[in-house]
Amino acid sequence: VYLKYFESARVRYFESVPALAGFNGPIIPVLANIECQFLKAVSYPDTLTMQVGVSHLGTASLKMECEMYSTHQGLAAKASCTIVMIDAVKKHSVRIPNEWKEAIHQIEGQLK
Repeated sequence: VYLKYFESARVRYFESVPALAGFNGPIIPVLANIECQFLKAVSYPDTLTMQVGVSHLGTASLKMECEMYSTHQGLAAKASCTIVMIDAVKKHSVRIPNEWKEAIHQIEGQLK
């Protein structure tokens, strides 16, 4: 279930950036891998807060980090994932469009 929460947080991140919202063109992000550290059990009733951001911006991929906080337990889980940009029509990886990079830099600042 934690991975579903992280997925929702990633989608919300992308939706919050106007240059990325909707992915209306042929270039789409595809999850290449994900790692999750389960730190504490969370149970109902609880309120969860997700913090998500891009930690590395490459040529054709980016790395995202996510933390899940419980109001009762504190930091409950951490995840990191690699997302690759794919041309959905041509079925191969492509470079991240410059306007996407600029939009991410406006939120995250300069990245590695």
